[in-house]
Amino acid sequence: MNTILQSYKLIQPHVSVSIIQTGDKNIRYELSKPEISPANQILFQKILSLLNDSFNPELFESNPAGSDSKAEPNSKEEVLVEKISEILKLYSIRLSDEDLDVLHYYIRRDFYGFGILQPLLEDTNIEDISCSGGNLPIYIFHKDYGSVPTNLILSESEADGLVRKMAQCSGKQISVAEPMTDATLPDGSRAMLTLGSEITTKGSTFTIRRFNEKPFLPEELVLNETFTAEMMAYLWLCAESNMNLMFAGGTASGKTTSLNAVCRFIPADKKIVSIEDTREINLPHLNWISGVSREKQKSSNDEKAVGDVTLYDLLKASLRQRPEYILVGEIRGSEAYVLFQAMSTGHTTVSTMHAESVDTLIHRLENPPMNVPRVMIQTLDVLVVLAQTEDEGRFSKKCLSIYEILETDPQTSEILTQEIFNRNQSDAVNLKKSAVLDKTRIRRGWTFEKLENEFNERVGILKSHENVSRFEIRGDE
Repeated sequence: MNTILQSYKLIQPHVSVSIIQTGDKNIRYELSKPEISPANQILFQKILSLLNDSFNPELFESNPAGSDSKAEPNSKEEVLVEKISEILKLYSIRLSDEDLDVLHYYIRRDFYGFGILQPLLEDTNIEDISCSGGNLPIYIFHKDYGSVPTNLILSESEADGLVRKMAQCSGKQISVAEPMTDATLPDGSRAMLTLGSEITTKGSTFTIRRFNEKPFLPEELVLNETFTAEMMAYLWLCAESNMNLMFAGGTASGKTTSLNAVCRFIPADKKIVSIEDTREINLPHLNWISGVSREKQKSSNDEKAVGDVTLYDLLKASLRQRPEYILVGEIRGSEAYVLFQAMSTGHTTVSTMHAESVDTLIHRLENPPMNVPRVMIQTLDVLVVLAQTEDEGRFSKKCLSIYEILETDPQTSEILTQEIFNRNQSDAVNLKKSAVLDKTRIRRGWTFEKLENEFNERVGILKSHENVSRFEIRGDE
């Protein structure tokens, strides 16, 4: 017997979602969609074809050529409704209001979006979407239920077409000769695409990592128990006080989500430069330069194609832009050395890295391709270790530990660290024990009592779940 674990409206009034647990305890994600009659299906395909053949892209521009710059620009929705009305009038077709509404939905979905995939891209509960080939169920990674199949299946030709469309919309090329590419979709989601069965035997495939336009706020990460209020208050003080932070963990452990949230505590007037492979950092700051690497199509055996701009290039360039904070979406190669050079010369950095413990992180940093000398690693102040956890079939992201990087032991040359927070132990932190908070206290000219008051005030704000992003950080008193 099937049990509905959760249901919600996704696109009013047309699409709803049901999370179903089957009799054998498997979980399935089911989308319901509006019914369309065979006659209207033919009409829908005809209108879509006419729109594709005759649509004028200038109608979507804010100020089309020759138009009055003061005029209100037409929204995409208004333009599309107008074009559909023109086509229906031209062919003397009459539809009921209900049929017309359904027709509008399907044309919007396929003309602007990615067909049957579009509702999944609009579900904020979904983190990843993947297709392993034609005639196979599309899978999603749901933030609460993990990896589950959907009731959506693409034919081989539909999968081919969708992969081509995603590549084209991202300004990338994909073909039998070059059957694999990564892409950034118009909404900011990143996709890995393969075409045909040349390199993936089951046909065209894609994996999409959804981009969140509205990143989690710090208080939301406390509310959903990714961090305790004490952990977040500690990171709040660190971000304000120019401490070098790194978020580490496995895949989909919440590294970039945490970076986005904590970086909201950076004072609004500070200059920030961020560097990423694909855009995931999302901040409200106005004095923020957002850099994204660029990879051109490679020819034959070229290691670096003409026109490539790598993370390494962007990071070197950022040092000439006089940033007060440098954010790196993920370090994985030679850019790590430049990042630690930046720390050593007084720049504040916040970054992420794949590593599941402090020992693993140090080992990765010291070895190729990063090759960061041990003496430079100690310029990192704080390491936050995150993980994706599962409890009775429900998934969540948790901060397991927060470490302070102290110094190199002069006798053993080992990097000394201390665990300042642990998920499995008391939330209480001994402020006098924290070397980083003591450095903060000295930098800001506070007494220990002042530090304690500032820390406790932030804990109180976070526990009240107020919108701390609107909380005005006071200057040093």
